[in-house]
Amino acid sequence: IREQMAAREVMLWNSAGNLLASAGTTQVQFAPQRPSPQQFRAARSQSVTWVEGLDEALDAQHAVAIKSLVMVPVSSLRMTEDTRFLMVTLGVSANLVTNASLVNEAYREYQERALARSGLQRMYIGTLTLKR
Repeated sequence: IREQMAAREVMLWNSAGNLLASAGTTQVQFAPQRPSPQQFRAARSQSVTWVEGLDEALDAQHAVAIKSLVMVPVSSLRMTEDTRFLMVTLGVSANLVTNASLVNEAYREYQERALARSGLQRMYIGTLTLKR
């Protein structure tokens, strides 16, 4: 599965949050970061996706650490009655990281301008009210 998806890492978890199996390009992890209980609960009804490391990637040195993680209930591997979850870690290209950073920055600038605009509107209305 890891090779088919060109994933960095694939992990199989049970519903108790115990790691059952993993395959990946990273070195052996003795305590891999497991999904939260809320993510396990949400994954029972639909797939769950989240992005890690985007905030740290503003520095070009950390762009490699950005990951997209997808966790889905695995019903085809039902060897026991315990629910199992497959978590896939995919790398994110540097170009996508740069674009996401630019979008975040543009959104912040938009919010600042919208706040300034509403303040100017209130001041203008106040000035017109006082002028009458």
